[in-house]
Amino acid sequence: MFQRASKGNEERVRRDLTPHIVPSAELLYLLDGEHALQNVREELSGDWTKCGLLGGKQPRPDHAYGLSLAAFTEDERVKLENFTSINNPTKFTESMYFPFLLCEAKCGKRNINDADRQNVHSASIAVNAIVQLCRAAGGGSAESLTGHILVISISHDNERVKIYGHFPIIRDGRTTFHRYYLHDYSLDGHYGRDRNTGSNFTRAVYRDFYPLHVQRIQQAISRLPDPRTTSMVSEVSVGEGETQASEQSSQEMDSSSRPPLRRAKSRGSQGELTLMKQQMARIEQMYKAQLEQQQKQIEQRKEEIQKQMEQQKKENKNLLERLLEQRQSR
Repeated sequence: MFQRASKGNEERVRRDLTPHIVPSAELLYLLDGEHALQNVREELSGDWTKCGLLGGKQPRPDHAYGLSLAAFTEDERVKLENFTSINNPTKFTESMYFPFLLCEAKCGKRNINDADRQNVHSASIAVNAIVQLCRAAGGGSAESLTGHILVISISHDNERVKIYGHFPIIRDGRTTFHRYYLHDYSLDGHYGRDRNTGSNFTRAVYRDFYPLHVQRIQQAISRLPDPRTTSMVSEVSVGEGETQASEQSSQEMDSSSRPPLRRAKSRGSQGELTLMKQQMARIEQMYKAQLEQQQKQIEQRKEEIQKQMEQQKKENKNLLERLLEQRQSR
């Protein structure tokens, strides 16, 4: 089959070779019972119409794997909907959120370098989406992403396969996008013994990298403001303002019907002063509570960042060790 596909056109390469290099997460869930992949959403040549661009054309990866809506709780969905915009993308197609694995296949004159360029373009947009989400979450979580692989891409033609990890560098509020070479191999190398390398690597991504990706997204969403709570606070503030205005209007009407006595005027001024003191006390309590909450979030974030850094080191080390073991076993 590999020999036949190697002489075919690009469509033949996608049909026959790509599934052996990047096995479908949805099929692994449906046919092989990989229940951990239940919430992975797969898109085949899906237009990324829901996200802004960083330049260039609208991406349309041959294969893209991200999160389905079912990966999020109801509270997380509400927060995402409030956060999402064309410049803050969370949803890339009608049903895929935050891609973590991309694949481009080429053949003939459109060689593997074209696939690399398309993957760089798509992966940079996907990485930027995670950066923007963490930036909105606050607590320095965006800066903590520097140097961490957030998206993996696989490029291949009818002869070679190349694997990269894509990561951001954030300095002084400016984000640049980079890729890290992970591995490449020939489909005919070692008399075909390397042909399972891509499949084994992809399964390792599903097993090890994907859960960390989900955890990273969920932690960022947990720190986003809840629009329902914000709306309730706004309504209470407006209600208090209307009540105060009504009381003030009532006082003015009462005073206009009374003789202009200094004593009545003094009582009105004293009432206004008491009301102002009450308002200031409420505002002070509100800001004090907000400050305490922010301090707790900062401490929690410090602990989360430390754990993420340790997990990321273990993840990168494990992925590289598996690749080396797979190469040695072949």
